[in-house]
Amino acid sequence: MLLHRGVHLDTTACPLCNEVLETSGHLMLHCSFTFKLWDYFLSSMCIPWTLPGTVLQLLAAWDNNVLTGKCKEIWKMLHFAIVWNVWNERNLRVFGGRPKDVEEVIDLVKQSLILWSCDSNTFQGVDSSQVIHNWEAVIHN
Repeated sequence: MLLHRGVHLDTTACPLCNEVLETSGHLMLHCSFTFKLWDYFLSSMCIPWTLPGTVLQLLAAWDNNVLTGKCKEIWKMLHFAIVWNVWNERNLRVFGGRPKDVEEVIDLVKQSLILWSCDSNTFQGVDSSQVIHNWEAVIHN
């Protein structure tokens, strides 16, 4: 992603999977690492979803759903939380941080959702550890 800005790196492979050229679409949507994140959260919400080809297509299609209640509130923030944490993980790996596994990043996404929803009733009355460890029970309650 830095190549187009003239920054030369040792490799242009995706830092999350080391399989293909890093592009924004690959990194945020189609990387095998990132896909596991999308799959976890979309499956937990019982959403059958085919990830679009680009991030812009994802943003355009995101509001088309039939969710209600807590799931709808979480859905409004979920794509931002996933993209934010994927970008942070990418930067940690590029700049020498300790790589996290998918489960750790899933927990970071959940923590972001908890933090970002503090001013709403989304997780009111639910301990944050319950959100982290009993995700599906919490979001469908």
